[in-house]
Amino acid sequence: MGRWIFAIILASLAFAAQSTPTPQAIACGIGQITWLSGTGPARTPLLLFWHGRPVGGGSVNPAGFWKIPLQVGQERPGRYLVEVRARGANTLISAFECAVGVTVPTALPATPTPNPLITNGDDRYNCDDFATWQDANAAFQANQPGDPNELDTDGDGIPCEDLPGAPAR
Repeated sequence: MGRWIFAIILASLAFAAQSTPTPQAIACGIGQITWLSGTGPARTPLLLFWHGRPVGGGSVNPAGFWKIPLQVGQERPGRYLVEVRARGANTLISAFECAVGVTVPTALPATPTPNPLITNGDDRYNCDDFATWQDANAAFQANQPGDPNELDTDGDGIPCEDLPGAPAR
């Protein structure tokens, strides 16, 4: 009898030690479709649960990826747990926290780094500002159409023809 109790305790501890996915916060608009996706064991049938209620399903493709649509009905504003579970085994595959009518913080988009070669029509460069023809050509191409830097003095489409690396004439 003691062995069985010990085995049950070990099994309970092993079950508790299993990692459960941390819910990913997502914004869910009423009446809009939100696509949930992730990875799981290939060809596993899935069920989608909204706040404990089954509301949809799908399956993991042979490559191990799944994608399930979620359409939120007339829910009160709040945060709702959305789970994707393996059908039958009830194993948690993925978890989301769906925010309805609540702002979900998002990272700001990265600010693009401006191209320093673009002069916006200003004459900033001369051929002697560049070590190679490739560098001069990059500035020439970045400012097309036109040649505000007057790098192509003869108008043949090849700037700074005297620099090292220029195409043969």
